[in-house]
Amino acid sequence: MDFRWSNSSLSLLQLCGEAFRRRYVEREYFAPSPRMLRGRVIHTVAQGAYQRVLETKPLPSVEETKDTAATGFEAEWAKGFALDADDRAIGEAKTKDTSKDFAVDLSGYHVTAVAPAVHPIAVEERMTVTPPDSDLLIHGIVDLIDLTPDGDVIRDLKTAEKSPSADAAEKSSQLTFYSMIWEADTGVLPTRLTLDTIWKTPAKGDKKYLPLHTTRDHEDHRALVARLNAAVETVKRGLFMPAPADSWKCSVKFCDFYPTCVYVRRGARPTT
Repeated sequence: MDFRWSNSSLSLLQLCGEAFRRRYVEREYFAPSPRMLRGRVIHTVAQGAYQRVLETKPLPSVEETKDTAATGFEAEWAKGFALDADDRAIGEAKTKDTSKDFAVDLSGYHVTAVAPAVHPIAVEERMTVTPPDSDLLIHGIVDLIDLTPDGDVIRDLKTAEKSPSADAAEKSSQLTFYSMIWEADTGVLPTRLTLDTIWKTPAKGDKKYLPLHTTRDHEDHRALVARLNAAVETVKRGLFMPAPADSWKCSVKFCDFYPTCVYVRRGARPTT
């Protein structure tokens, strides 16, 4: 089987082979959840702001940013969405309003709390690389490269409803992937990798920002490539191992395929 390997497909393959099979082999698609949709809007608005800086233009104002986010959210919502049980209990109208407010508020917050300190030299940088010790041709996208006095820094933006764990950047396989394809493309390791997390608490609506910094080296890349080679080999053999039952990925909240997955127990377990 031939696939266009990307950071998204390889990441999903490592998380759950069965989800990978249904998404990339069977081509099953699902409308995004409100949570996914609002995150997509914030990401797109942030990238647009950084693109303006690349073009030597000033960052958009908070008002302009919020207007862009509101318009973008309405456009994305109109394309279709999927409500889970919690969303349905709240109601479609309230879910939409809450999700839109989240996207608009955090977009406006990002342009004042995060963006001013960033000096982008590349936005949505597309790379096609073959990592050392692998015959994989990987099509990757690095979201943002920040020019700092210490050198080039890869930044990844995340949104949430609470603060990230202190070791979130250290454990991020996505940052390891970004570092690997950056070195494969440029020949040098990134100076640093930063996980920018902005969040808005559901109860009080407080908005906060926490940057977490980390690094990766050749040993990190070697270990990742070994994992990728092993995972891709199982695909060639037609083997698609499901995620462990206790994995965060194996849940109705984080997997579109969960309700119809053959590896998930149906019905309540009998009690004695």
